Amino acid sequence: MSRRLALVFVLMAACVRGPAAPSAVAPPSPPSEITSTLQVGRPGAAGIGDALFPDLGNGGYEVDEYELAIDLDTATGEFAATATIQATAQMNLSSFNLDLAGLEVTDVRVDGSPALFQHQGGELTIRPGPAIAAGRLFSVVVEYRGVPRPRPAGNSFRPGWRRSEDGFYSFSEPDGASTWFPANDHPLDPATYRLKVTVPADLEVVSSGRMESSTTNGGRATVVWVIDQPAAPYLLPLAIGQFEVTEAVGPEGIPVRVYASPEFTPGELAAFSRQPEMIEFFAGLFGRFPFTSYGALVIDDPDLGAALETQGLSTFAAGSLAAGETVVSHELVHQWFGNAVAVACWCDIWLNEGLATYGQWLWTGHQEGEDGFDAEVEDAYSVMSGRIFTDQLPVEEAARLAIERFTPPHLVTADDLFNPSVYLRGGLALAALADRFGATRVNEMLAVHYARHTGKNSSSAAFEELAGEVMGEDLAEFFDTWLRREGIPPMPERGLAPLG
Repeated sequence: MSRRLALVFVLMAACVRGPAAPSAVAPPSPPSEITSTLQVGRPGAAGIGDALFPDLGNGGYEVDEYELAIDLDTATGEFAATATIQATAQMNLSSFNLDLAGLEVTDVRVDGSPALFQHQGGELTIRPGPAIAAGRLFSVVVEYRGVPRPRPAGNSFRPGWRRSEDGFYSFSEPDGASTWFPANDHPLDPATYRLKVTVPADLEVVSSGRMESSTTNGGRATVVWVIDQPAAPYLLPLAIGQFEVTEAVGPEGIPVRVYASPEFTPGELAAFSRQPEMIEFFAGLFGRFPFTSYGALVIDDPDLGAALETQGLSTFAAGSLAAGETVVSHELVHQWFGNAVAVACWCDIWLNEGLATYGQWLWTGHQEGEDGFDAEVEDAYSVMSGRIFTDQLPVEEAARLAIERFTPPHLVTADDLFNPSVYLRGGLALAALADRFGATRVNEMLAVHYARHTGKNSSSAAFEELAGEVMGEDLAEFFDTWLRREGIPPMPERGLAPLG
């Protein structure tokens, strides 16, 4: 396998939502309008409206901050935890939901008062006393316990709270955050975080943002991390274990840290040494780096060959390191596209992965010259066209296998969310734009996309419209061909064509 193709296979993953064990305390009445002396309320929706994951996220409110206090028994993996959530009602709420899978809820309070709740099928439905008025800030305190489990396996990994060789960590795209804390678990609702984690004193607790305090009492350490730049729940990094840290300084004084298990050799970690240079390179293309710090969290988990763009501190499982600077640059580009600019629907995931893939090719070109960029494009086209299979199959069968296996990027399904096409064909669409209009124009388009949507959600439709605006041409047919039609189109400027 070409080193250039390694990223495809370390990042491909999908997950399916599994049923949570039902539990209930004082279940609420069936959803219906109720009247308080103040206002009429309606139940918030049990899903935020995602086309691929209709049960994911919740409606009726937006979270401002999560404060999580977690006491972890590392011998059993059990949590004893309290989540304090500050949220703002978007409507008069008679009840509302949080996503929480597989853990036992023991108590719920809203604005300090006991609330009725029901926990079933991964949905925690909460009914306060009086309805919560639209526009009002309210607090929810959820006490819960249990052993968090990742969701059932999809194509490549089980998202959620996972065990490493010497501890635990979060790896949550797309719906794994709710395996370890109650959340509005969707990119449409980012929030800030305060994490207070208690573990044995010989272990370390690592997250992004800033460490506020670390205290030890009776052989137990309590560490507090504060993340004050809003992040979607799946992008929250947290790891517990043994780590060695190296520090560097990026452009504009940005701290750049690498936390790695002592098991990794300097050679295995060499690809992270150029992160400050990478930040400077991509900031010159897309715009100022969006966060106050960056780095890598390198986890000793031999069962996972993937990396994830957790905000401000990307997470790399052991198996992803074979891709070297390819995977390091890919996750860094996500800080602009995927994190600072988030998708509004998981159906637009190509907009995260295709842009990050194109960005990693730009880094290769920066290091190796134009030939390096061209080789990346040709390798990706070899996969998407099926040419990679022709050493084992006749041409027609290889082409048919590629069509069957590689769904057009904008037509992926929930159980195939991380199809290789969202990476490679998404990246190739941008390369095809660069062939047609020039790489400088495409970089300008990406910079405008970032500037216009940073701190917000965007969509494929908005991106396609922006591309036409920047290029000065109607690109509807171009994007339909690359994103939605069966079989990869040709790239005539490069002499690349489908098989057959």
